Amino acid sequence: MPDRRLCSNLLRGENAENVVLIDGPGTGKSRVATAIVVQAIKHHRRKVRYGSTF
Repeated sequence: MPDRRLCSNLLRGENAENVVLIDGPGTGKSRVATAIVVQAIKHHRRKVRYGSTF
């Protein structure tokens, strides 16, 4: 589970930030990344680039 303060800081930041989620298979990394992207776009009007290594 990601730290709420970390997510909040990422969304409020004025600078571009890279985020890498690392954990085992089936732990919800893509779900967390998607939730961060949706929040950034819908509520903070941010431009987002989302990618996966697979």
